[in-house]
Amino acid sequence: MTPHQDLEWDWAGAARGAQDAARLDPSVVETYACFLHGAETTGHLDEALEQVATAHACHPASMVIRSELGCAAYYAGKIGEAARAGRAALNDDPENPLLLWGVARALAQAGELEAAAAELEKAQSKPGGDWTGIVAEFAYVRARQNRAHDARALIGQLEARAKSEYVDPYLFAIAHAGLGDAAEVFRQLDAAATVKSTWISSLPVDPKFAAWRGDPRFKRLLTMLKLSAG
Repeated sequence: MTPHQDLEWDWAGAARGAQDAARLDPSVVETYACFLHGAETTGHLDEALEQVATAHACHPASMVIRSELGCAAYYAGKIGEAARAGRAALNDDPENPLLLWGVARALAQAGELEAAAAELEKAQSKPGGDWTGIVAEFAYVRARQNRAHDARALIGQLEARAKSEYVDPYLFAIAHAGLGDAAEVFRQLDAAATVKSTWISSLPVDPKFAAWRGDPRFKRLLTMLKLSAG
């Protein structure tokens, strides 16, 4: 299935598997909805967006699939579209912390840092809002706001949680990206690659790491992952 191919870094195979799953087995799509836009990993951004839109048209009642509309737009670099898709979904599911997180990270990339922080605070107040992905995004936003002390405090929260639960190294990389700490960013990305992070496929197109795409360490990582630059 798609997750297995993803773990083997067979990115093209994973994207094809997601497309087949969306057509043949909606239950798999519900469980692994983020694989719907796997085509972006191999540079096919418009195809990824189209695939999510098709899945949404086939399963319009699925909030899980609907949330991926914003996610796919975010990784395609269509930040305004990502924020709009997230806000539209929130109209139908206002208590969903993942939708709030999606809107927040789009706002952060648009430079609307105060608004992003407000959405993340709201996300943390919802059931399930203690997700480590939200904490990492908040650290990133605080760092971008030149509130390094607050960002490091949030990173400390992640480090404390990592002693008793799994925290993906990619999330630490996100947090340190806000601080501009290249050495720590690459240390954590190397760790994420080693453990075959479920986030690592977004590396070529993740805007948080755009500043380092010309760095030899970034290119080395992509080569190891059998990926090309986004």
